[in-house]
Amino acid sequence: MRLDAEPHPSPTRSGIPHVRDTLRTTLLFAAVLSAIGATPGRAADADAPRSYLIRYAEPGLFESRPGGGAPRTGAAIEQARVELVTGQRAHTQAMRAALGRTPIVTHHYLASHSGIAAQLTPAEAERIRGLPGVADVRPDGVEYLDTFRTPAFIRADAVWDGLAVPGLPGSRGEGTVVAVIDTGITPDHPSFADDPSCPADGLGAKLLSHVDCGSTDENGRCNGPEPLDAIGHGTHTAATAAGSFVAADGARPAVSGVAPCAHIRAYKACPGLGCTFSGIYASLDNILLDGDVDALNFSIAGGTDPWNDPDRVKLDLVANGIFVAASAGNTTPSQPYPVGRVNHLGPWVTTVAATTHDVWADGLLDVADAGAPAELAGIQLYKASDAPNLTPRSSLAIRHYDAQPTMFEGCSAGLEGAPADLPAFPPGYFLGAAALVRNAGCAPATQIANAFAAGAELVLIRATPSLGATDLQSQGQPAIPAYGIALAAGEALAAHVAANAEVRADLAPVQGDALGVFSLRGPTPGPYRDLTKPNLSAPGVRIFAASSQPPGYATLDGTSMAAPHVAGAAALLRSLHPDWTVPEIASALMTTARAAGVDDSWSRPWTWDQAGSGRIDVAAAVGAGLVFDESVEHFLAADPAVGALDLRDLNLPSLRDTDCAPSCTWVRGLRSTLADPGQWTVSVEAQTPGLRIGVSPATFTLAGAPAGGGVADRLFADGFDPPAPGRDQVLAITATPPEDGVLAFGRVILTEVGGRAPPQHLTVVASGRRAGTGRPQIATLPAAVTAHASIGDGIVSRTLVVANDDSGDLTWQQTRVHQAAVLWDQPASGGAGVRSSRSTTQNGGVYSANDFRLRARTALTVIRTPGLAMAAPLTNQPVTWAIYPDDGGRPAGDPETRPGAAVWTYTAPADGAGVSIDGGTIALDLAAAGQSVDLAAGVYWLSVFPTYANPVTGTAAHWRWLQATRADLGAQLISPVIYGVSSWSPIGVIGVSFDDTAFAIEGRIGGAAVDCSAPWLQLAPASGQVPGSSARPVTLRLDPRQLAPGTHRASLCIDSNDPYQPTLIVPVTFTVDP
Repeated sequence: MRLDAEPHPSPTRSGIPHVRDTLRTTLLFAAVLSAIGATPGRAADADAPRSYLIRYAEPGLFESRPGGGAPRTGAAIEQARVELVTGQRAHTQAMRAALGRTPIVTHHYLASHSGIAAQLTPAEAERIRGLPGVADVRPDGVEYLDTFRTPAFIRADAVWDGLAVPGLPGSRGEGTVVAVIDTGITPDHPSFADDPSCPADGLGAKLLSHVDCGSTDENGRCNGPEPLDAIGHGTHTAATAAGSFVAADGARPAVSGVAPCAHIRAYKACPGLGCTFSGIYASLDNILLDGDVDALNFSIAGGTDPWNDPDRVKLDLVANGIFVAASAGNTTPSQPYPVGRVNHLGPWVTTVAATTHDVWADGLLDVADAGAPAELAGIQLYKASDAPNLTPRSSLAIRHYDAQPTMFEGCSAGLEGAPADLPAFPPGYFLGAAALVRNAGCAPATQIANAFAAGAELVLIRATPSLGATDLQSQGQPAIPAYGIALAAGEALAAHVAANAEVRADLAPVQGDALGVFSLRGPTPGPYRDLTKPNLSAPGVRIFAASSQPPGYATLDGTSMAAPHVAGAAALLRSLHPDWTVPEIASALMTTARAAGVDDSWSRPWTWDQAGSGRIDVAAAVGAGLVFDESVEHFLAADPAVGALDLRDLNLPSLRDTDCAPSCTWVRGLRSTLADPGQWTVSVEAQTPGLRIGVSPATFTLAGAPAGGGVADRLFADGFDPPAPGRDQVLAITATPPEDGVLAFGRVILTEVGGRAPPQHLTVVASGRRAGTGRPQIATLPAAVTAHASIGDGIVSRTLVVANDDSGDLTWQQTRVHQAAVLWDQPASGGAGVRSSRSTTQNGGVYSANDFRLRARTALTVIRTPGLAMAAPLTNQPVTWAIYPDDGGRPAGDPETRPGAAVWTYTAPADGAGVSIDGGTIALDLAAAGQSVDLAAGVYWLSVFPTYANPVTGTAAHWRWLQATRADLGAQLISPVIYGVSSWSPIGVIGVSFDDTAFAIEGRIGGAAVDCSAPWLQLAPASGQVPGSSARPVTLRLDPRQLAPGTHRASLCIDSNDPYQPTLIVPVTFTVDP
């Protein structure tokens, strides 16, 4: 698993480290790969022993299973533990007999499940899979590691002082325990020292334990040799959640965790930036065995298959009263696109996005000149490391001194490599204005100081292709606001200043509650599309806290830094409300979160898919008058592979329906926490125009909770008790979204009339169906099938619903051959074309791109782009293909300024392997070219362009992409150097009369490795028809008699006339007992 933060920092001259160095990220990641035994570019020995996770059939001590009964307690746990240890010894003896040797066992698991981690060869693993009592064998996995002012920013200090809610005592988390699974901890750091000012709670030392879970004894206890933190990540997250108060010392500010009097247990699962599944499972097991943890912080990636990966064990923690906060995940060099990639999808986990806080202020600049280009509005400004914050400015002049070479703008003559005759800024040149300079060969502090000496009130430093400006280190600069500007915006601003005698701009700080650009976000994919993730946001940008690295403190960015704010907040709530369940604590945090904030443009409001229910407000959460509960049984039943309970029906404080046509309704149950009666009113707010929301009842009154508390039962009509009269309430919420098929956002606001509790809100996300296209659209319910049988059973049957979600008639049939098919086809509609070519002599190009959609994971096989070779045939020109993710209706990158945003790019000569040229039509056979492009479902943009040694303007040789009838978003064009089009724009920007281009894409849905030939599964009937907007049930028959005992995985493949998903892949998991 990946740690969800940038890796450990390097010290700056101020003594406070700051981490934003991509090169350092890459180097450290390579080091981690080496540390965990992987070498980039070299495959491991296929027959060498490796770590496998072996699960036994008997349940663990605290394992949650459907119909599993009440949890064990006391003597029953000890008896069950002894039985498990004895049983595991017997399993090990059976393994020894089967293998002819004693396997090396690194971990024993007793709590969340019964099992071990052992070193086996692949052949040995297959032998073990067939042993009696072995339920599953799978390879070990690896995920990677994804506070000074921030406790006050989230209003934790009001909880400490007892000012949050009249009548509630103050709490700093005393009596609670926060667990951290991470890289270990630095036990002698002041942040983990005992604080004599904390009230005595009888639990013992501040740091109760710190263990290395790289191995365990046979009782499942972590016993690895090195629990200390060599990275700094675990120390930072633990201190952010529950670090003790450490006074300022002159070199740094005071620091404190969110729950400074909570106790800490540290479990090391990550020896470097990589964290093994075996270590994570051991850590989770030890939390259950320790038995006193109230909240867990998990700043590690994963949880994208939550009913099957390590996040499933977190449900066992929730069942035992342990709140789980997990980071939403960060972008990486290999995954630069954050949309739709949020981690930790389990509804029992509170997933946390990262936002800014109010100490550090970036900014926005709008050129105020009449007639200024639109691209000069909303320019993002990135504060230099040691600069004071920007204050709002109106109509501030921007000046540039053009007598200096661009390489040395703002530098000092004869210093830092600058020429001795470099002219200085004239005295007073920038008086009353902002100085615009280019990031140059000297330190930013030098440029800032020289501009300040010439009268500048603000310094703007724009990036170059080789020198960025989003993380300027300005130690030693004078006290003047100084900000960096990214490349494209900086070039556009510089051109405007050069072309106009006077340029003025309005500037505003962006201070707190802005989404971190790296924070992974929704919408949730595939079978989880009706869950809103992340759940919450918290400060995760430039967080200052303890570190194991010199000088003992570090400033780090990442959702890793956001999650521990929520874990600490949960400890505070548990301290003051010990009778609240974990889902109730989560609901209090979500419904009282600050809803208003901006996305990473810093100008657009964020959505629930980006920031969850909002940024946490701990003081409001402590005073929540309404809470929402849910059961472990329902979480288990909501597994999309099981389909026993729809995710939309979970009693969550977020409402989501992506098939809301023409309207949809949710039912939610809540209970009052107030000691006195409360009268509540309901209002609604639609952020998306056209969304209508209704709630019944619109007002309600709830009685006060009786003395001694008493938690209400869950409000469902499936065996749970009905609501308690007067204290519980059922709400029916109905939404009618616009008919354009896009996600619409709104919220339901609950307000206590007497002010006895803060306002609370439920988020609403709904999308209706677009108007029928006349095409069919295939889907199945469930989207994946899980079944279980004994080898002696007859054929097992499961109902599968084949649905048609569009207006055309659907024809389908089961297939056992996985073939490539045309997935996207836009034929040419005329003889004209739009330029898409690059020139080495012009040092730039004209690049066109077109969008396509994949409904499922797909391995591309062929890309074909009809075109025109103008003035000369395509013979020796290299051709480049690039695929970019979608970013709000345009490509997320481009070939000149953001080539790294591409998910795939490839350049080959016109006569290269797999390349075929027919006139002006360019085709690429990816397999013949040695390329593997496996894409997840989503919207992408294809750009294709040859590179010429001549100019590509006028009548010189170039390539044009043939026109087509518009199919979706329409083609876009960018040409920063040649045409001055610095952002993607419709191709009509250069005067063409059409708005789309022709291309076709072929591929294998589900990926190249899909095998449709499993003989033990069969649909009955094997083919059929479904009218538009309808569904038909069919029977899936699975035959265990053809299989050996164990867990078998296969693909049910259904061909259809759906033009965008001609083959639907349904994963099937079938467990056969002896």
